[in-house]
Amino acid sequence: MPVAWATDYTFPGQMPPGCSGSAGVYTCGSLSLGYFDSVRVAAPLPARITVNGSLSTNTVQINPSRPASDLTLVVNGAVDIGWASTVNATLIAESIRDASGAVTFGGALTSTKGDIALAYASTVAGSLSSSGRVSLGGFNTVNGDISSAGRLYAGYLSTITGKVSAADLIDNGAVTYGQTIATSQGGVQLGFLSSARGDISAAKGGIRAEGLNTLPGCLWSKDASAITLNWAATAGSICCGSSNCSRGCLDNNSGWWSPATCSPRKSVTLDHIEVRHASGSSLTCAPATLTVVACQDAACSALYTGGVQGSLSAIGAGMSVAWPGGNGFSIPQGSGSTTVDMQVTTPGNVSVSASLGSGVSAAAAACNFGSPACTFSAQDSGFLLTVPHHAASTAQSLNVAAVKKAGSANACVPAFASVSKTVRFACGHSDPASGTRAVSLGGVGLNASGLPTAACDGSTQALTLVFDAQGVARVPLLYADAGKVALSATHTGSGSSAGLSMTGSTSFIAAPAAFRPQLVTLPPLKAGAAFTMTVSAVDALGQVTPNFGRESAPEGVRLAFSRASPTGKGAVDGSFSGSGVAPRAAWSAFSNGVASVADLAWSEVGSGDVSATLASGSYLGSGLSVSGSTGAVGAVGPFVPDHFDVALTPACGSFSYSGQPFAVEVTARNATGGITLNHDGSGAVSPATARALTLSDVAAATGGSFTGASLGANLFTAGVARSADVSYTFANKVTPPASVVVRATDSQGVSSRTGGIEPAMPLRSGRLRIYNAFGTEKAALAVPVQVQYWSGRVWAINDADSCTVIPASAIARGSRTDSRGQATTAWNTAPEQDGAGRAAAVSAGNASLRFAPPTPWSTGSVDVAINLGAGGTDASCLSLPRPVSTGAGLPWLRGQAGSTNACAGSTEHTRDPSARLTFGIYAPESRRVMHLRDVN
Repeated sequence: MPVAWATDYTFPGQMPPGCSGSAGVYTCGSLSLGYFDSVRVAAPLPARITVNGSLSTNTVQINPSRPASDLTLVVNGAVDIGWASTVNATLIAESIRDASGAVTFGGALTSTKGDIALAYASTVAGSLSSSGRVSLGGFNTVNGDISSAGRLYAGYLSTITGKVSAADLIDNGAVTYGQTIATSQGGVQLGFLSSARGDISAAKGGIRAEGLNTLPGCLWSKDASAITLNWAATAGSICCGSSNCSRGCLDNNSGWWSPATCSPRKSVTLDHIEVRHASGSSLTCAPATLTVVACQDAACSALYTGGVQGSLSAIGAGMSVAWPGGNGFSIPQGSGSTTVDMQVTTPGNVSVSASLGSGVSAAAAACNFGSPACTFSAQDSGFLLTVPHHAASTAQSLNVAAVKKAGSANACVPAFASVSKTVRFACGHSDPASGTRAVSLGGVGLNASGLPTAACDGSTQALTLVFDAQGVARVPLLYADAGKVALSATHTGSGSSAGLSMTGSTSFIAAPAAFRPQLVTLPPLKAGAAFTMTVSAVDALGQVTPNFGRESAPEGVRLAFSRASPTGKGAVDGSFSGSGVAPRAAWSAFSNGVASVADLAWSEVGSGDVSATLASGSYLGSGLSVSGSTGAVGAVGPFVPDHFDVALTPACGSFSYSGQPFAVEVTARNATGGITLNHDGSGAVSPATARALTLSDVAAATGGSFTGASLGANLFTAGVARSADVSYTFANKVTPPASVVVRATDSQGVSSRTGGIEPAMPLRSGRLRIYNAFGTEKAALAVPVQVQYWSGRVWAINDADSCTVIPASAIARGSRTDSRGQATTAWNTAPEQDGAGRAAAVSAGNASLRFAPPTPWSTGSVDVAINLGAGGTDASCLSLPRPVSTGAGLPWLRGQAGSTNACAGSTEHTRDPSARLTFGIYAPESRRVMHLRDVN
């Protein structure tokens, strides 16, 4: 039941002072609600109320009988909620404070600039997201996640049902956490009796449980700071260190056994071991390096980094194998591979296999070479081919060493020296498994056509090589694509060396030389709205490498944005989002070496550059990284606001007069509704990004016009422009009440038309009337004043006006006459005024001026006018000369005539009101009641 002195506000309907709007969208200035006030929202729902300023309340009820989903309350300032209030809304504000407690928040709370602080016994039905800190005073319940850019302080006996992420965390004991806890900058300090059902991870500073804590999950101290368990505290498991879990940081004072060791990746298991080699063949005189890889899945698309040990074996009939470093291998925790050297010392084939340590279960080992799989071959003589991994289209040298086994020794000696030999070469696409370009050796493409612009096809090309005294020949090599490519060499003897057959093979990886991001969407770009870019993987000559992105495990890119302009103390970086942008997955949807990303967005205004970086950091494991950007001068942009939101504050309560200045606020927003803080013309950013804008009447139904409709760019500060000098004047003074819907448009085409808020300003055509008055010369004379508006038929009392004030300095006193009608200066009178210099304040359309009795005592009359203009002379219809006065600054209340009997023929509504005051005349006998009797 409402309290007698409380106010029950309704949107729409009886809204608080300074609030306006309709159709579910409302705007208020700074708002203060008193004890037991209520705010309700009616259809259409859901509704949105924007408070452009602060919101403070005593004990109030906001949307008390409806769900929070019906109301979004956005406060562009601080929120301070009073004791035992109810707020059933999604609340978004710069900061949120409930100072006294017992507040019920029915929805989520978000602070955009400051802290969220809840006092004793307050509850939140949704999540908390704070740009600053979060403080829970005690006995609080949060039925959702908490995300805090700063510290989370949880008071005694609080309950948090969702996930917690904060810079660091301290609680005062007996706090219940329903899910995981993760800190990004500091540690976790849990008070006595606090408990958490999920894992707890701390970036720095460790984890401390003060006693009687129940923590069944994994306690992970990423920097190996101390994990302290005090009296009777229990933990499921612990992990010290960023990758290799240990218990070295445990300080166990609990009195219980120490917990087991956990791993942050404890759900990851080993699937199988894979043995890799470039060709699956070697010479008996040189060891081959095998790579042993721990695979997390059957396709080996991800590596297992939990650590594994085992050994390799190579078996073949009559074959001899040496292991220069031993056949055992150990892949440490945190790594997914290692290498083992193997030398097959007799020509022939061996079968390679891997076995794991005791108790390790995995599928059979696999190999990337051999037919049948894992068959490795060796020969006594052949070619050793070497070429480094490199960027595509960079000139390389293929070294071809002709070697043979030196007798019974397991060493290589030159097979050719200081001689020319014909060697046939072929290339093959390994990863990707196909391609469109061939390796060029000495300018000859290794395919049937001999053209580098055609694919490797298994065909060979013969080249004459000159071997030096060490048996090494060098051939210029060029490959204009990306990927892993196999090379093979064959020499067949003739003449004296008939029957000799020498072969050799290798592979190399060519990575793109750079990424080339390019803007597709034509600027200007809308802040927060999706735009499209392409990313091309190019070689050293700037040509696209079509095989990039076709790898068996496709490589991808990470995209990032750097602001180039504006700069200055007011400039912010905003947020960049879209496919390939962290924390989303890398973008690998390349086709013919080019990827198109159509959902990129930057939340701010200005310009910047987009950079692309190889997501893996090492192309196909080669150690080669790739990057590229649009530059450093702001090639992406310019970005402009997506739209404007317009907010209006009526000048006189719920309306403004035609011609009366009212307050306008224009907010530049991005496509998601956030304020574009870089849209500024105040000098806080350089160069200024804001542009002058123009206000217009959407419907143009009244034929009127704006004054002050051009808002200069300098009015924008951090995305918001304000002006109190905008007015709209009807074309005709006798125009019935109408509303003007206000649109904002700037020179860049940014407008409130699409996606923005365009409120209506209720307008009335008004005039002020003062009436003739007479009375005794012995007392103050009351003079009626009335503010009227044109209803469409008549000038009616404007009972909605309780804002107009008449200053005493605006009242002009003209010529005086005595009781015989003769001009005189023997007496004077003056309007009475309050301490603020006001002669009258209108209430519900009416007011009264009071003039002091003549001094010295006298009878007679005086003409008075009210100067509604700005100058020192009134514009009434009284005779000249006009006395000096100070304009009241209310020209919108001027009328067609100053009095009922003057200014004959005047057609313009430009006159100030006037009247005659007479002292010493009483009401006539005809107005006196001598006798009154009811007659049946």
